[in-house]
Amino acid sequence: MKAMLRFGSLTLLIISVAIKSFLGDSLSFNDAWIYNVVILITALSTFMIRSQAARALGSAILFWGIGSAIATYANYLGADSLEAQQVARWSDLFYLLFYPALFSAITLRGQSHLHVTDIIDSLIIGLGLSAIGSALIVQPIMNQLLPATSTFALATTIYPVADLTMLALFFAKTYQEGHRRNWNDALMALGVLCFAFSDGTFLYQQSNYAYNNWLDYGWLIGLVLMSESMHHPHRQLPTRERSTIPLVLAILASLSLLVAAALFPQTFPRLAIWPAAATLLAALGRLSLAVRDARKLVTEEVLARTDELTGLANRRKFVAALEEMRKGDTARTDSVGVFIIDLDGFKDVNDTFGHETGDQLLKLLAQRLLDVLPRDALLARLGGDEFGVLLSGDERVFRLIGPEIHRASAAPMTINREAVVVGASVGLAIAARGTFTPSDSLRRADIAMYHAKAARSGFVEWHPDLDRRAPVKESSDFESLRKNLILYFQPIYQLSPRTLTAGEALIRMRDEAGEVLLPTNFLKRFTGHEYQLALHVLKEGCRNLREWANDLLCIHINIEGQVLANPRFSEDLREIAQDAGVSLRQITLEITEKELLGEESAVHINELRARGIRVAIDDFGSGYSALSYLQKFRVDWIKLDQSLIAPLDVEPLNTRALEVVRATVELAARLEIQVVAEGVESECALTALNNLGVTHAQGFYLGPPVDAEQFGHTVALSYS
Repeated sequence: MKAMLRFGSLTLLIISVAIKSFLGDSLSFNDAWIYNVVILITALSTFMIRSQAARALGSAILFWGIGSAIATYANYLGADSLEAQQVARWSDLFYLLFYPALFSAITLRGQSHLHVTDIIDSLIIGLGLSAIGSALIVQPIMNQLLPATSTFALATTIYPVADLTMLALFFAKTYQEGHRRNWNDALMALGVLCFAFSDGTFLYQQSNYAYNNWLDYGWLIGLVLMSESMHHPHRQLPTRERSTIPLVLAILASLSLLVAAALFPQTFPRLAIWPAAATLLAALGRLSLAVRDARKLVTEEVLARTDELTGLANRRKFVAALEEMRKGDTARTDSVGVFIIDLDGFKDVNDTFGHETGDQLLKLLAQRLLDVLPRDALLARLGGDEFGVLLSGDERVFRLIGPEIHRASAAPMTINREAVVVGASVGLAIAARGTFTPSDSLRRADIAMYHAKAARSGFVEWHPDLDRRAPVKESSDFESLRKNLILYFQPIYQLSPRTLTAGEALIRMRDEAGEVLLPTNFLKRFTGHEYQLALHVLKEGCRNLREWANDLLCIHINIEGQVLANPRFSEDLREIAQDAGVSLRQITLEITEKELLGEESAVHINELRARGIRVAIDDFGSGYSALSYLQKFRVDWIKLDQSLIAPLDVEPLNTRALEVVRATVELAARLEIQVVAEGVESECALTALNNLGVTHAQGFYLGPPVDAEQFGHTVALSYS
C-alpha cells in the first residue's frame, strides 16, 4: 500500500508537470484537482512510514494540502470577491500550521522520541539563525519591495522567514549531532530549499502573483522531495560527539542583534528583533531545564549511593570511597582499615518476630555503630545483614575498634517491647595507603569475618595465614543433640488463586525447660556437624511431607554452601527422598547469595536439577551481584529479599522500589524463573506484589512459622 501511494504521487506529479508544460493552462482541472490530489497522496504515503518523524512530516504535508484546497476553492469563487478573500484567510492558517509540524519532523529525524530539550535546542538554533537571515536577507528585500506599513508585507514575510528557520534548523541539527550527509538529508534539504525559493519569489512578485503558474510547483515538488527523504532507512553514522557550537552561535548572534537594535534603533532591521528575542527566551528556558536536570542527577546520585532503609552509604559508595582512598595522597604514612561486620542470627529474628522488627533492628544497630565509631569513619550497609567500615589512621586504633563493634552489636535491643539479641562477627583487613586494591581489602576482611564467625570469637584481624587455614571449628556429639531438634514450617502461598503450595522448613531446638530456641542460641553446638544437620533436616522434612500425604505440596529447605559442595550430597538426598516415599520434585533447596561461590556451585546445582530437585536463590537482591548469579546459575526460583518488599508495605507506594521489583519479576519471567516474595506483612504489600506479577509469597501476614502438626492442619484445611 505504501509503495502504491508513493508511486502514485510521483506518477501524478510527472503527469501534472507534463500537462503544464505542453498544454499550459488549457486544462484547469490539472491545477484545481491533480495538484491537490498529489499533495493528499503524498501525505498518505508519508503517514504509512512507521516513524515519529514521518508522521510529523505527513501531518505537515496534510496541513499544506488543506490550505491548498481552500486556496483553490477561493480562486474558484473569484479572486476579487469578498467571500473569496474571507475563505483565503483560512488557507493561511493551515499554511502556517505546516511549519510547526515540519519543525517536529526535522527535530525527530534519527530519534525514537521527541524530548523537551531537543525541542528547545532546535528552537534556539532555528530562531537564532533565522534572526540573522532576517537581518541580512529578508529585511533588505522588504525595504526595497514593500511599504513599511503594508499588512501584505507581514503576511508574505512570515513564510520566507519560516523557511529560512527550517533550513537553518536542518543544517544545524545535522552538524550538531555529528552525522555524515546522505541522500535522505539531501532530499530533505532540497525540499526545504524549494519552499524557500517559492516563498521568496512570491514575496518578490508581490501583487503580480497569479494563481496556477509555475511558482505553485515549487511548493509541490518541495513536498514530494521531503516525503521521499522519509521513504529510505535513516542511515546516520555518528562521526563525532554532539556539538554545542550551533547553540552557542545562535545565542551569541541573537544577543548581538538585540544590542545593535538598542544602540541603533533607527537603522536596525526590526524584523530580526522578534526571532532574536525569542531565541534568548528559549535559551533561558533551556538553562532552567539544565539546572533542574543537574539537581535531579545530584539527587539520583545520592540515592544511588545510599541505603534506603538505614540512610547509610551502600556498597557502591563504600567501594568508591575505598578506591578514592587508594588513589589519594600517597605521601601519607597512615594505614587504611576495612571492617566487614556480619550479624549472627538475623534471619532468625526475621522468622520469629517478622521483617518489620528486623528492619528496626538494622536501623538501631546502624545508629549504635555510628556512636562507637570515630567521626571520620565511613559506615555502610553492604547488603542484607552485612555492614562495612572504612577508616584511615593508626593501626592500633583499628584493633581497639573491632572488639567495640562486636560488643555494641551483642547488647540487647528493645523493639516493640521485645528484647532482641543478635551478635556480630567482625573481620578487619589493614593495609598501607596506596598498597592495596579495594577487592583485596574486601576479600581479606571477609575471610577474617568468616574465621571470627567459625571460632565464635567475635573479632579477627586478617593475616596471610588465614588464606591457607580453615576456620576453627568446635565439635560436639551430634547424636546426643539431634533428639532435641524440631522443625517449624512457614507457609508459601500462590497468590492467584490463593493456594498453599509449599512450606519452608526452619530448624528449632527445645531446651531442658521445654522452651523453643532459635538457631542463634544453639547452632554453635553443631559446629563441625553441618552436613549431618542438613541431612537430618532433609529427613525430617521428607517424613513430614509424606505424613501430610499431598503430592501437590513442596518443602523448601535452606542449604549451606559447604553442604552443597559435598560430593555425596546429591546421592544422599536421593536416598532420603526414596526412603520417605516422596518425589524429588517436591523438594526445593534454598541457597543464599553468599553461599554461591562460582563454577563449582554451578556444577552442583546442575547435578541436583538434573535429578528433578528444584533450586532457589534465597535473599535475592540483598547482595551486590544478584544479577550476575542469574547469568551463572540455572535455578528454578528466586526469593526476593525482604529489603525489596518492605518499601511496598506503606502508602503511598515507593515508586522506585515498585519499579525495581517489577523489573526483577519481568527479568525472571523471561528466564523462566518463578518468584517468591519474602517478608510480606500487609495486604498493601500483597496487593502490590500481585499487581506486579509476583506469583508466590510468604510472610507473617500470610502465616508465621508453626510446628509440623499445626502446619499439617493448615494443609488439610487448604486442600479439603
